[in-house]
Amino acid sequence: MSKKIFRTLPLLPKNDANYLKTIELMLNFLNDEIYRTRQEFNEWIVDTFSCSKTSAKGYIQTLSRIGMVERKKHNRLGISGRGNKFFTTKNTEERALLVLEILVENYYGFSELLTYLYQSENVKFKEILPAIVSEYDLNMTLDLLSQQIYWASALGCVQQLGHRREYSLTSFGRTVVAQIEVPVASPMRADSNQKNLKQRVRWAARQTENPSQFEQLIADVFDYFGYDVIHDGGRGETDVIVAAFLGSNSYSFIIDTKARKDGKLYELEVMTIKTHQRNKNADFAIVISEEFGGNKIKTHAQEHSILLMPTSVLSEWIDIHERTPLNLIAYKDIVEQVGYVTTFPSKFLKQVSLKDRYITLLRRLIKFLSHAQRINTGIQWTPEQIHSNLAMEYHNEMYNLNEVNEVLDFLANPLVHAIIKEKNQITLCLHEATLEQIISTIFVSGISNHTRFSH
Repeated sequence: MSKKIFRTLPLLPKNDANYLKTIELMLNFLNDEIYRTRQEFNEWIVDTFSCSKTSAKGYIQTLSRIGMVERKKHNRLGISGRGNKFFTTKNTEERALLVLEILVENYYGFSELLTYLYQSENVKFKEILPAIVSEYDLNMTLDLLSQQIYWASALGCVQQLGHRREYSLTSFGRTVVAQIEVPVASPMRADSNQKNLKQRVRWAARQTENPSQFEQLIADVFDYFGYDVIHDGGRGETDVIVAAFLGSNSYSFIIDTKARKDGKLYELEVMTIKTHQRNKNADFAIVISEEFGGNKIKTHAQEHSILLMPTSVLSEWIDIHERTPLNLIAYKDIVEQVGYVTTFPSKFLKQVSLKDRYITLLRRLIKFLSHAQRINTGIQWTPEQIHSNLAMEYHNEMYNLNEVNEVLDFLANPLVHAIIKEKNQITLCLHEATLEQIISTIFVSGISNHTRFSH
């Protein structure tokens, strides 16, 4: 079986909460003709499921990843051998197994999730992620976990217990897992000494005996940045495909990773890279290596609109994301560059600096109010007084009143509710540790738990 690891699998439109019926319906349309064009299939999906063209493209991508359809000449689609097996059998469990075989083999972390649930009973959702990350050395996200549980549920492997967010395997799920070899290590686990992501990237950049390790780690990094990532890496295929699905602001790019023993890449396969970029309809093309040697490769990259990114720049990006994560529109400023880069665009650095400034102001404001309310219990603080004190204590920063008010508005928002504003009087009513917990809860419980279940 072809080993093409993918880290995301767009959810299909529900048909009685059963993906098998949805897949059957889609294959039935393709079966009416020898081969359908991609455009015909896309238009049929839009009409049948009342969805956008972008969603339709995602559904076709999903059918391809689970091995049900394959590309033919002249941009046509046909039912694959696996798809024919699915289409001809009417047994529900046999159909589910045909899909699950692909997910277990190629869907990053899916087999580990099923194995963990096999070994546990009635597990709370919030306990699953830290458990499988620790046990299998996976770099999973809550979004990815939510998506995988949804797939496992739609294929009859996993059940939710009542209205609680607790999960267990069904009897069919236990049968499936019994056929899976328990994973020993994640594909991204390079070496027990490579614990830090940056160190692992630098290490993998010279592992020429197994270049797929470098590919997988780069996929890991861009997943960490918040992108949708596919690690392809097959013969004749681009290594990593990355996409930011942002509505009308969406963009995508391919990444070609180059591991070299001496750490330097001297030749650029321009035609291959541009062909991959064109085939994937990607907006940008990036080559990542530890370093790039000579002027020739840098000139070629500039002439053909290819970005050469040394791992030193990527490591600095990881540092920035760890300290001051920005959104994917901000990150577009980095990936749309061309030629050899050693630093970041000034526009991007200004955004980093601005966010750093607001985070620092937030911490200082909370610290000031917490201290002031303890020692001056009779004083009612106004935004102007708070600004005056902060401006005096941190005069080099030159904080203005508008910035202070923006931070106060954030803290007063019902989602946070760390301060109370009454008649222009400010009262801090949360300890800093509790505030941190609330912000964490908003994103862990409030957003990640629902985004993947909205289909």
